[in-house]
Amino acid sequence: MKNYNLLILTMLVILSSCSDDSSPTELSLNNTWKLNKVECFCGFSDDYDFAKTQLDFDENSNKVTVIENGSYNFFGESETHTYSLIDQDSITFNGRTYNYYFEDNNLKIYSDPYPETIDDEALYIFKR
Repeated sequence: MKNYNLLILTMLVILSSCSDDSSPTELSLNNTWKLNKVECFCGFSDDYDFAKTQLDFDENSNKVTVIENGSYNFFGESETHTYSLIDQDSITFNGRTYNYYFEDNNLKIYSDPYPETIDDEALYIFKR
């Protein structure tokens, strides 16, 4: 019986020391995100290179650098802005508030209708 208790205790110690390496990595804004796709009622050509639009977030300084090298300025002119996190799913920069979330390792950003955008409602999908 003593050996049985020792065996159970040993198994518990071993099992409790195992780590779960399969848990998903938590995504954060801190990275360079390249626009991959825009879902909207817009008319982009099939070969439009969305990756010419990038957002480079630096969480240490609360700065985002907008890079717009394409035909459209989805997020304004290319420049660096201070950003503020409103809550877990809202961010403000360049005078606009956006909602965002992560899905399938993508950063997805959308905002309320705004007259200067090419579409009233658009979902911007970014990849690292």
